[in-house]
Amino acid sequence: MAANSPTSVRIRLLELAPKRNLKSELSINSNGGYMSAPKNVDSLLGRLFWVPLSAPGSFKALSYSWGDLPSTSPIAINGRTLQITESLEVALRHLQHESEPMLLWVDQICINQQNDDEKTEQVGIMSSIYRAAEEVLLWLGPAADNSDAFMDVWKRIGEECDNWGMIEYYTKEKWSVLQNAFHRVNPEDPVTIEVTDIVRRSIKLFNLQILEAMGAWYQRPWWSRVWVLQECALAKHAVFVCGHKSITAEQQLLARQVLMFGTKDFSWPSDPEEKKRAIALINGHDPSQPFSAARQRRKNRDAGRSSGDTLLQLLSKLFVDARMRSTDPRDTIYGILGLAVDAGKLGIHPDYTSAQTVNVLYTRVAKKIISNGDLSLFSFAQYPKNRKLPTMPSWVPDWTSTLKPTFVEQYSSDYIVLFSASGRDATVEVLATDDIFILRLRGYHVDEVEEVAGIWEGAQGHGIGAQHEQYLNYFAQVRLLCLLSGHKNKPIYPTAERRTEALWRIPVGDLEDDGLYTIRATPEASGAVYPTVLYNMNLIEWVNTYTQDEQNTMLEEFYACERNKAVHRYRSSMRNMKNRRPFMTKDGYVGVGPTYMQPGDEVVVFCGAMIPYVVRRAGEGKWQLIGECYCDGIMDGEIVGIREKTDYYLV
Repeated sequence: MAANSPTSVRIRLLELAPKRNLKSELSINSNGGYMSAPKNVDSLLGRLFWVPLSAPGSFKALSYSWGDLPSTSPIAINGRTLQITESLEVALRHLQHESEPMLLWVDQICINQQNDDEKTEQVGIMSSIYRAAEEVLLWLGPAADNSDAFMDVWKRIGEECDNWGMIEYYTKEKWSVLQNAFHRVNPEDPVTIEVTDIVRRSIKLFNLQILEAMGAWYQRPWWSRVWVLQECALAKHAVFVCGHKSITAEQQLLARQVLMFGTKDFSWPSDPEEKKRAIALINGHDPSQPFSAARQRRKNRDAGRSSGDTLLQLLSKLFVDARMRSTDPRDTIYGILGLAVDAGKLGIHPDYTSAQTVNVLYTRVAKKIISNGDLSLFSFAQYPKNRKLPTMPSWVPDWTSTLKPTFVEQYSSDYIVLFSASGRDATVEVLATDDIFILRLRGYHVDEVEEVAGIWEGAQGHGIGAQHEQYLNYFAQVRLLCLLSGHKNKPIYPTAERRTEALWRIPVGDLEDDGLYTIRATPEASGAVYPTVLYNMNLIEWVNTYTQDEQNTMLEEFYACERNKAVHRYRSSMRNMKNRRPFMTKDGYVGVGPTYMQPGDEVVVFCGAMIPYVVRRAGEGKWQLIGECYCDGIMDGEIVGIREKTDYYLV
């Protein structure tokens, strides 16, 4: 089934024969149809034909997980037997109509997987294919683990929310209204009253068995496959199908939100272990979040309400602290190109030829993003690299490894500039090199690292139990380095007052989690909060003498006070700096940097960079990128006026 016509403007469609595929019925479609039927009338049967992508007619596209097993299941196509994966066979048997043929686009069948040129061309138009489909079926697999009961609950909640019009609040302008309703900020507000009624009715449908089924549902392989994000986000109508149950993508989003905000009305199991399990299931990893977010952002972009996501923003959202994966590592890029608003500007196109290795692809993509003026990619070029890709340059992110979040958290739907270490109007200065794996760019040498403290590993919750010691130890390390900096008496701060502010700015990277899923610059009020945080942390030892229930009651009363809410926000912001370590340079600059930094490394501000970075010598005139850092006193362009530009060769 090799292609013999331009695939850039035409696609194949699969006409899947109905279950009642008797030979007498098949003869009706013999003209270009099924050709012949296998002896076993229960076998899958279909025909392939070409259609113009500009006018393909009505068809459905299938989104599914290929699975890791070889292709050993047969389907008769145009008189020939094609081997497909078992997971696809199961999906087609569930979707197969009883008496009517079904028009589908299925990548495993409609693209010749043995032809790299065809695969490259067809992958390049996949975003158009999913947009053209009247419906995209998101196949999660056959019924199992009580999934039918869970789907019934999920659909009932989703439909009620959908009928009420809740999805209309998922815009930048209306989102705060829905958030306030979920949090019941104003119990008398009409929207809050209606939303609360929906939540209370919905939450009664849950018990531990349904939550267990939900946990199993979210662990299905589909959720971790890279390609399916694009397939879900681009669809006009996206429908989750599990066994013979279905629910729209929007209903799934709304049902999940209701559950997350309805825990205060949940009837927890009386058994302590069962209660613990229920809490873990509700608060566990939610793999649907990036799918729902990408779909809503894409819809808002199509409606002119947002600018959409760049390739780097998509990569950071999907492969940082996430579980997305692909069989071919190149698909971490190719699988999301259809969603990236700057794909055309970057000039990146699918290429499955042998010359386009993973290292070459990731390096080219990184260089194009940087050359287009975005150095924030460096925050994801984390050390060390995946051992399977040993030749990856230090400045190139390895999207197959386990990446940690950047402390700046700049990749929100609105690209917020929180710092300007190289100056407000600075631009990236990339210089030409003959080696694709070397990046030459200009920047400012800040100082050499002299002291490195222990790793701040973060802590969960409010610091109850032994965890409060981790907070205090982090504070102590920062305070000691600030004292040592003061003894150096170098003029790195404009005033003595600004120097003392380092004590409370450094532990949070001068950023505050505002409690509404966004990050903002630390307000001056945090200076007053800092002593209270220290005082409260020292009281934790006394609090630990109470039972867990007594502690929870005390904490609820504590955080009812506005001032103590500010304390809570400060400690939450501290947790955003985890997996980093405090440091001090020879001139006394103090900050928080990457886990693997060490004395002798250097702090650099590259031209056009929002934040500083730590680099390490790698031979004469060459440097390795170690990672991002917060360095107090140089985050707003202060270094630009007192240093000359230097050329850096990153390897």
